[in-house]
Amino acid sequence: MKTRFIFPALMVFALAASPMMVNAQTQEIEKMVMTNQDKVKLDPEQLPPAVKTAIATDETIADLSITEAWQITDEKGATHFKIKFDNGGEELVKKFDINGKEIKE
Repeated sequence: MKTRFIFPALMVFALAASPMMVNAQTQEIEKMVMTNQDKVKLDPEQLPPAVKTAIATDETIADLSITEAWQITDEKGATHFKIKFDNGGEELVKKFDINGKEIKE
């Protein structure tokens, strides 16, 4: 008689806990992906000439000041630049490849 109540209770608990286990595994995988990227903060003057030219010729960002610049290299060795601009108190973020081409997500 006791097993008729215990077994279903254990099944309900297992089903309720399984989404939490999947979520924990997903977060762990995301952490691993983030650690496989090399992220280096740059002074805006250290940006490659092609990226500086792309910024200067883009009318939407040419007059904005750069608040942060990052060089990011992924696990395959591909490098791109993440640049944050001050857009009148709002943050605007753009990404560029090494050749100055904007990366749109």
